[in-house]
Amino acid sequence: MLRLSKKKFLLSYPIKQKMNSGQSALNHQLSNIQSRTSNLQHRTIQAIILLFLILFLGCAPKKPAPEQSPSALWSRFWRNQTQNILSFKIKTSINYSSASHKNRILATIWGNLNYPIRMNIKAGIGQTISLWLEDMHLWQAYFPAQRTLYFHPDGQKGATALGYPTPFNLKELAMILLGHYRSIVPDQFDKVELKNGLWIFSFDLRCKVKKIVLNEQARPVFISGDKWQAKFSQYVQSSIYYAKKIILHLPGSEQAIIRVKSLQINKTPWKMQQLALNLPEDTIYIRMK
Repeated sequence: MLRLSKKKFLLSYPIKQKMNSGQSALNHQLSNIQSRTSNLQHRTIQAIILLFLILFLGCAPKKPAPEQSPSALWSRFWRNQTQNILSFKIKTSINYSSASHKNRILATIWGNLNYPIRMNIKAGIGQTISLWLEDMHLWQAYFPAQRTLYFHPDGQKGATALGYPTPFNLKELAMILLGHYRSIVPDQFDKVELKNGLWIFSFDLRCKVKKIVLNEQARPVFISGDKWQAKFSQYVQSSIYYAKKIILHLPGSEQAIIRVKSLQINKTPWKMQQLALNLPEDTIYIRMK
């Protein structure tokens, strides 16, 4: 009995060993098949994603090229400057911000196209801060609270020195608000390029404006110079065509948002007494350097 059992055991052992070996091989083959199937599925998904990206990028909408040539658009831009204006009055609000403070002022600018030009500045609550006058030879700013008049031969430098940073003098600012650019933009451009469906015109480095971007109506949407840039939007048509909003970016994260509240043009000039600064006798005069 014991011998038979032992014999049976000896006979059954190799059979079990072979069965276990076969099962292991089968499991290994199944594992390989599953791995190859997983890799195939992964590659298929990658191919589908790649095909989708190619189709998406190929079908993505592209901005059409302008219908007008740069020369035609440039000529139209200058034709827009031929409005019959002898005098004007512009009411604006200006929101100024820097890294350290923010404030809001109200500015009324009026004058004749070829000087003199006045500007009254008030705080948001209506209190008068300063009265400016600029002509061909001198820029002046009177501060009633101090009874002091500051003057400088250059309006841009004088205003910036008093804490009103700007790349423009008073006349240049008024002309930009009126949509006139002859005082800051050259008659001819030096370079032109197409970007985002718009023509970009560039000028010599000696010019105040280095670049100007025009829309399809030949109206500026962007101008830039040394360390400053301005964006124009919300164009409206009244007596003239002008931008109601101008965002001026200045060095040091400073920004001024100019909003035109009203704009009036006249075909007759202002009288000199309407543009004069009437100063009290005890005014202090300070010449700026």
